[in-house]
Amino acid sequence: MTANGATSDTFHLSVRAPHRLVLNSNFVQSADATWGYDTEIHYRIEDQFTDVLPSAVPINEQWTSGIITDFSGMDWRRGAAQGATVGASDWYDHIQGETSTHTPTPRGPCSPLCNTAVYHWNGEWYVGSTVIGSGRRVQTNTWQKFTDHSEHTNRVSPAP
Repeated sequence: MTANGATSDTFHLSVRAPHRLVLNSNFVQSADATWGYDTEIHYRIEDQFTDVLPSAVPINEQWTSGIITDFSGMDWRRGAAQGATVGASDWYDHIQGETSTHTPTPRGPCSPLCNTAVYHWNGEWYVGSTVIGSGRRVQTNTWQKFTDHSEHTNRVSPAP
């Protein structure tokens, strides 16, 4: 830039933005009297410089597929996608099993975890809005439910 005949040095400006989700720990699995099990998948939200965002932010999940059945005869239900405002340094996706009147019957976590898959579906995570499918897409993954726990599989973050 030139002003009054003087040219300033070139400079660059970087705008920090949500970039990716990073797992904070192994998935937390526990038994639940109503739902069979309770899973917490903990993440932190980092910008493009791998720094954790400095404050709470709105996030949302969006389903990109229907339910894909893994257990023949299953009748488990999937809730609606949700949005929330979370702490950027440690937040978790909270996933539960199903009530005992459904097939297959859910149970508390096995040790080691059981491998009987019930169903799965694909989706995306967005940061910057609680409106489903709005904001900056930071991760794609598959939600996988088993009889005794849930997982995020096929995680891609940052999302292309």
